[in-house]
Amino acid sequence: MEEPSGGIRRTLHEVPVLERLWKRAEQIAKDETEKTQAVMARIIRNLGGVLTDAQRESIERLGQTLIGKLLHEPTVRLCAVGPGEEAHQLASAAAELFDLP
Repeated sequence: MEEPSGGIRRTLHEVPVLERLWKRAEQIAKDETEKTQAVMARIIRNLGGVLTDAQRESIERLGQTLIGKLLHEPTVRLCAVGPGEEAHQLASAAAELFDLP
């Protein structure tokens, strides 16, 4: 799975809880993508076909798109707070809510 680009990538390294959250989300998306690809390949094989590279890539894009859409706003909001006690509280809450190390 790909890491986010541009400003979000820089932000992830500046706010460790965000980096851990994105990595967790990417791992979940990767695991679920692989499961879905295996199921789809089995279904298509039973119908006499083969899961194409384009179909596999489409499933992977879906996982990445969901990650981006779900985590974009929390990322932007946490970064907008800037350093300080509020940022620390939000980062701690995010770590607790998502059970991040």
